[in-house]
Amino acid sequence: MTLLPVSTSRRGYLLLSIKRRLRLKRSIHKLWIRTRCPKLKKELYDLSKNISEAVGDFRGVTWEATVDHVGERARNLNQLCHQLTKAAAPKCPVTDRSGVRRYDAKARMKVIAEYLIDQFTPNPPATSPKMQEHYTQVKNRVEEFMVTAPSSVSGDLFITPAALHKIVIRLPKKKVPGPDGISTAALRHLPRRAIVAINTVFDGILRTGHFPEKQKRGKIITIPKAGKDPCKPENTRPITLLSHVAKTFEHALLTKMRLFLTPRKE
Repeated sequence: MTLLPVSTSRRGYLLLSIKRRLRLKRSIHKLWIRTRCPKLKKELYDLSKNISEAVGDFRGVTWEATVDHVGERARNLNQLCHQLTKAAAPKCPVTDRSGVRRYDAKARMKVIAEYLIDQFTPNPPATSPKMQEHYTQVKNRVEEFMVTAPSSVSGDLFITPAALHKIVIRLPKKKVPGPDGISTAALRHLPRRAIVAINTVFDGILRTGHFPEKQKRGKIITIPKAGKDPCKPENTRPITLLSHVAKTFEHALLTKMRLFLTPRKE
């Protein structure tokens, strides 16, 4: 019996033969997506059933070995029962403005959201005549730019599927997905037909100059600051999780913008 270490196995301990069959299943699945061959579909179904039975048998043997190893000592039995009935870790409450501790998830979210709204509220503009004139000029320039129709993009500036595939392959592997729930692993496993479809959307964004509103939104999570009271909302650090599809477009756009940029001399 050959086992893989935990660090290389996403499903815990598994037989090396099962891991090999899982790799074979993934390769057959990719081939079936491209060809839609009925023989491959039947082979994929049979292999999936075989893997499921093998994993079930292996889990059963592993569980029996665990129970036999525990024995009849009270300490070992208590440890096993604690592992099986382990409760979720308690969540730290958040104190609102009135000093009341909020334990419910929605209530904690509301308290943190109110704090972030106050933090990110723009400062009032200066009242001096010169600054007011400057603000007016900037506002007019921005409005003129937004009203002006985008100029046509030459063919050399459009993104190719091959270049997009290279960008997707280089995306970080352990990034948390954004609001759309699409991970970098899912993007890396997309077939060529899906890459071409995404590439068509990206070229349409370059041609029209319009970026979808939903892709501009992110999901905000908070992480407690080290060494500070986690019950206070000001002691949390907000992090915005953006869509990996939007980040992929940003990487592709940057490769085209570099053609017009000159590196700054240090």
